[in-house]
Amino acid sequence: MKSYLANFLDTSSCVKQWPAKRAAQLEVIEYIAGKFATGTKYSEAELNEVIKIWHTFGDWAIIRREMCDSGYFDRDKNSTVYFRTAKG
Repeated sequence: MKSYLANFLDTSSCVKQWPAKRAAQLEVIEYIAGKFATGTKYSEAELNEVIKIWHTFGDWAIIRREMCDSGYFDRDKNSTVYFRTAKG
């Protein structure tokens, strides 16, 4: 399988743009999700801060949503506590 990730990283290994193709989006999601510890609880603000470190295109909300929708994170019923799942 072809990897798209390198096409979307800058020289600091930050994601520089959101890919249009779903396969590339999934690689970006997995890459950023890998920056979090499995099972650790994070507030939304903490999650956003880490995401902001690893991307430069300014839309941390899409990454957060996609990490949850793709199963890398789960959240409590109030969406105030997020935790990294064992996926990946």
